[in-house]
Amino acid sequence: MPNSGHARPLSASWRKRPSRVDRIINLVFASLMFRFAAVAFLNLFLVAALSAQGASPVVIQSGESLTVQFNGATAIVVERRSAGQLPTFEAWALSQMQKLPTPPGSGVLPPVAMRSNTIDPLPITPGQVRISFRRVAAPGEGKGSQALLTIENGYAQAFRYRALMRRGERSAPTDVCDVIPQKPGFEHWPYEIDTLELSELTLVPLDSGQELRCE
Repeated sequence: MPNSGHARPLSASWRKRPSRVDRIINLVFASLMFRFAAVAFLNLFLVAALSAQGASPVVIQSGESLTVQFNGATAIVVERRSAGQLPTFEAWALSQMQKLPTPPGSGVLPPVAMRSNTIDPLPITPGQVRISFRRVAAPGEGKGSQALLTIENGYAQAFRYRALMRRGERSAPTDVCDVIPQKPGFEHWPYEIDTLELSELTLVPLDSGQELRCE
């Protein structure tokens, strides 16, 4: 004879009520999951904060040379040392730059190719960027000092960065140009600079015939 009472759902009939031990285990597990979620959220927050803040500038003092390598999109300084004596080709390039007239009202020259029929630049090491910053003598006796930045780009892409000049307590941004692959690039200032802060170091594609960015 059929049962006249209300049938209980099958899922409810087979539902197991947790024992005291089960409840304790579930509470511990829930606590651990909450802590894990909190730590994961904190890690994501820190990564986002660091990304928003950006990488710290690379500081180079006058008379210093450093080597930069890229791990993916991250620039890493792998060596610092004295810049040493100005190589022959760089000394020749400096003498040519010091002869160039500055356009009236601009104060900044466009990129100029430096080619010598008698002097070759030193070989550039692949897979790294060598940055050297030196104080150099101004042309003419007693004319003071100037600043020269040399960048040797050993990558297959153009090297791009931004620069901030520091002299004593004063600082100001300065225009710099991309450095083409496998060639040295020079930045010359007709005055003294104590320190350069280089930021946003990156490698960018450079198509044939494309103009270098200078800003």
